[in-house]
Amino acid sequence: MGEALSLVLVEDAIRPLLPGSMLRALKPRFRFARKKLESLAQDNQTVRWLGKVASVSPALSLLPPITPDNTLETLQAALLQEKQLQCRYYSAHNDKERELVLNPLALVQRGAITYLIGTAPPYADVRQYAIHRFREVETLPSSAQGLDDFDLQEYLASNALQFGSTAKISLQARLSDSLARLLRETPLSTDMALEKLQDGYRLQATISDTWQLQWWILSQGDALMVEAPQSLRERIAEKLKRASAQYECLNEVSL
Repeated sequence: MGEALSLVLVEDAIRPLLPGSMLRALKPRFRFARKKLESLAQDNQTVRWLGKVASVSPALSLLPPITPDNTLETLQAALLQEKQLQCRYYSAHNDKERELVLNPLALVQRGAITYLIGTAPPYADVRQYAIHRFREVETLPSSAQGLDDFDLQEYLASNALQFGSTAKISLQARLSDSLARLLRETPLSTDMALEKLQDGYRLQATISDTWQLQWWILSQGDALMVEAPQSLRERIAEKLKRASAQYECLNEVSL
């Protein structure tokens, strides 16, 4: 019973992370687990656990991108066999396709999107490639390079999947009372400190200067104002100015 319940709970989570051959081998067990639970659902409290637990994303719910099964299987096979990949990849940032030879190092699920982590010779820097943006993929007979020097857990700990720079900054900001209460429960960093002010709080925290940080700051609206570093304050202020100008322009057109 416990094994069947566990299989059903983890099926969707592990699907993008398992090589196709392993997933196909597990499919009969997944089907058997579901049928077993369905047959016992009315008489067993443990089975009804499935209807009492869920995992949801705190971010805005977006529909997952469509990735052809053969693309995912080719990427998984190359990663498993430690072979290089010949690819045609669409760069959303530059809005163009390019031909690449990749050294696959890892697969990482981030929300609804799965990323292939790898390097593209002759460059040695590790980058993320969204698997739904691969237009063509082919496994090469040549061995992937850089596997011995890559540590996935160390890479994740660097906040690389928050995108942008992984360099640390000393963030200082003024917060509303309500945002300060939320951050007491879920701190930004282990060294985060909150100082009570006459109006709100001052936050101090050491954190990576990533795109994810900027998106989070912008999502807080007037509940947060960056004080330092100055470069981050200026970037946020410029984005807010441009957004405000667009709204003002729309108001003028409407009038």
